Amino acid sequence: MEPCAVSESRPGMSIHPTPSVAPRRILPMMDSASTDPELRHWLRWAAEGGNTPIFVRTVANAALIACSPDYALLRPVLVELKRLRRYMDTRHL
Repeated sequence: MEPCAVSESRPGMSIHPTPSVAPRRILPMMDSASTDPELRHWLRWAAEGGNTPIFVRTVANAALIACSPDYALLRPVLVELKRLRRYMDTRHL
């Protein structure tokens, strides 16, 4: 079994939108770090950066190897880390 495979179906648990729950906005499919135009380069930098905090580096490395469902869970955190990191870098100028 693949690590991200859904092994059972639970009532009320679905990874696909249902007619009763519409998504807020339509985004292009970004199911991995390599297909995410907003984060692709930042993730490589964060994963390899020597001055990147270890927590950010670890989350970035996890995102680079994550399967689609896991990447979807990590993406909002990654966007926020990128935003905060940019803020922290400009604050010290």
